[in-house]
Amino acid sequence: MPQYRLRILALIVLALLIGCSDDSVEPLSSCCDGFPFADSADVLMENFARAYGELDAVEYRDMIDSRYRFYDVESANHNAVTEIRIIEAMFSGNPPTNPAPGSTAAGIRSVEVVRCSLLEPWVEVSESHPDFGGVAGARRGFFDTHMKFLHDSGNITVNTHQFFYAVPVTVVADGVSKTEWKMLGQEDVELKAGNEDMSWSGLKFLFRP
Repeated sequence: MPQYRLRILALIVLALLIGCSDDSVEPLSSCCDGFPFADSADVLMENFARAYGELDAVEYRDMIDSRYRFYDVESANHNAVTEIRIIEAMFSGNPPTNPAPGSTAAGIRSVEVVRCSLLEPWVEVSESHPDFGGVAGARRGFFDTHMKFLHDSGNITVNTHQFFYAVPVTVVADGVSKTEWKMLGQEDVELKAGNEDMSWSGLKFLFRP
């Protein structure tokens, strides 16, 4: 075969190899800088803490299951719709919807996540649970939470234990069926007598619609 034909054949093969390179294949994750896919309850809680730290209401909304419940220490419990509205208001930078009498608290400017740590292993939710007993795969984790909500007049400190509920759901991500963990609920634990910090219930009430 003439030399020039060999060169042309080599160029064609090279072009085909470049065209079939892995660089042309989209990765499963749509954005390498986004929140990690919550393939476990632990990753879900890492995303929960990060959403607070970054005041990211969009990511927080996406991690909430439609069956979500927040259990208030005053029995003023609320559902997923109210929870999302609270977070959107809290992360907006606007003043509280329900400010305490005489309060000078302005809108939340930033959140310092000091700690959000699992104290005890995740356990299956009891079948006797009034809301989540019949939810397949539901788990409950006991956490130590400590966050500082900074505003123009100072800060609000939430430093208390909490129960968080998580559930695995099937989702389609980038055309692939996967199991993703969603936030099923949060159960506030009443503060000890003499504790000057604010409870999660008190914080969420400030921004409750």
